[in-house]
Amino acid sequence: MLGERRNDMSSGIVVKVGRMGTHMEEIPLSKGRETVADALRKAELKLKPSEMITVNGDEEEDDFELSDGDRIRLVKNVAGGA
Repeated sequence: MLGERRNDMSSGIVVKVGRMGTHMEEIPLSKGRETVADALRKAELKLKPSEMITVNGDEEEDDFELSDGDRIRLVKNVAGGA
């Protein structure tokens, strides 16, 4: 994970990834159509059934396309009720 970090980030984007309550890791991704799934795979994180994905505070799916500086966080899924 950290060993894969590159000093030259000019060839892609960098996002931050982590679980709620843990340290956010900077993950370099290649330029192009990188998704949340790509970032989670590179960070070696798997979404648990009790979690949901947020990108910059908004709930998103794993096929959401990322931009440089996005913050991906896996948070506990709290089902709302009426």
